[in-house]
Amino acid sequence: MEVHISTPLGFSELGNRVNNQDSIFPDPRSATPSQRWFMVCDGVGGSHYGEVASQMAVTCLDEFFTQRIGEAPTESFIQQGIAYVEDKFNSYLTVNESATDMATTLTLLFLHGNGATVAHIGDSRVYHFRNGKIEWKTDDHSYINELVKAGVISQEEAVNHPRRNIITRAIQGGSNRVKASVQLIDDPQSGDYFLLCSDGVLEKVSDRLLEEIIGSFRSNEEKINALYNCCSGNTKDNFSAYLVPIERVVRGSAFNEAESQAFSAPVKSAANRYHGKHVRTQNRWLWILSVFFLSIAAAFGWNIYNKATSSSIPLQGRRASVADEAKIGPIPNTDPVEEGTSNAENTSTEPKPAAPPIATHETSNSTIDRAIHSMEIGKKLSMRTYLGHDASGTFGLVGKDRKSWIIQPQFESISSFENGLAEAAKNGQTIYLTEDGHVYDEKGEVNCNRIPVRKGPRYGYLNLNGQLAIGLRYSAAASFNNDCTALVTKNGKAFKIDPKGNLVAE
Repeated sequence: MEVHISTPLGFSELGNRVNNQDSIFPDPRSATPSQRWFMVCDGVGGSHYGEVASQMAVTCLDEFFTQRIGEAPTESFIQQGIAYVEDKFNSYLTVNESATDMATTLTLLFLHGNGATVAHIGDSRVYHFRNGKIEWKTDDHSYINELVKAGVISQEEAVNHPRRNIITRAIQGGSNRVKASVQLIDDPQSGDYFLLCSDGVLEKVSDRLLEEIIGSFRSNEEKINALYNCCSGNTKDNFSAYLVPIERVVRGSAFNEAESQAFSAPVKSAANRYHGKHVRTQNRWLWILSVFFLSIAAAFGWNIYNKATSSSIPLQGRRASVADEAKIGPIPNTDPVEEGTSNAENTSTEPKPAAPPIATHETSNSTIDRAIHSMEIGKKLSMRTYLGHDASGTFGLVGKDRKSWIIQPQFESISSFENGLAEAAKNGQTIYLTEDGHVYDEKGEVNCNRIPVRKGPRYGYLNLNGQLAIGLRYSAAASFNNDCTALVTKNGKAFKIDPKGNLVAE
């Protein structure tokens, strides 16, 4: 799964206080859609130590995550991060004895290949919105919330209760170790929103008002501004928030398969989170029946199609047969060749992935000649390729000679090449093309001059020229970390490799 977000938006304001003890991460002025983790902390403590506590929490957690980038953000991983912050607190307290009362709340959103991990400590909150409604929110660690859950007071009475600011969990160092409440949201969807906020925001903004703001047809900038305006001048406390819009979610990715195996007990998907086993069982039977009838229909249709077209299917739409080879000569091996090897050297005992249902340059000359008559040349996509389209308006990849197709027209769009790959859209799906006409189903993030890619069930790595640097030999592969190691899975075993594909000793 790849979770793509729009530009995240945030604010942290003084309110009617002398100093701002809230801290947020990252700085909203430099936040980009590539950011993976977000934090809002509300510090407490005499003098300026609340500021110190909240700022240390976001800085040290970011440091911890950055040092261990690529690791799965499991509950254990998050708790280790909290312990890392507490150790930093203790180091600070040894030379600042007057800071013994400093503490902070924490809200954390961490996006990754299995969805979104949410962690919180104290009464700052994380909300998950879907279709303008609150899908889920964190449960405050506060004295008042305990009274509400016990039925001692109502939710309405809690709003103005004199002890509403007492929290039951905080990061504070010393011997008082704390654990965060951690939740995995395993089904984020396009159009969802996550909101992290301190209790200063909630002083004057109810859940109903939040739903009105997030569910409105305003732009994201207008939504965060509306929330800001509700707080500004109306809130006694500091008020801080981060709005993280989910732009799109690409499912089926196994770049983080090794990572996903670390999640032993993910939460239920939102669709079933409150409905239990009956819904899951019912859906499973519907799925089984659907597959059964679709299989019968597909088999019947394929039989008719084969009879009608077996003598006229162009080579680009099916595997070339022995008879075809006799007509056009030996069929070239067009599997991508690993950097520094020949096709003969690139053999493997592992089964090769099935060819993707996309026409590549594995076509006969006669097929190309017929297509040239309707070729229209568009913009230059790289030093070696041009955008081409036929009379129907579908796009393909044209060679440097501007006369022959590298990949036949079949796409709704093709982007310019970047780091050896171009994005192409087909039937609502994004796929990736190389200048040589190879097609990959998925790609990961670029690091250490390597790009993880998937073709069928196998994964490997390209260099920045789009050439295969590490062969398609893994069942899962993550992007390279900053230390230039990558976590891969092969034959059910996970291990790390370097940019040349060599095993890295742990």
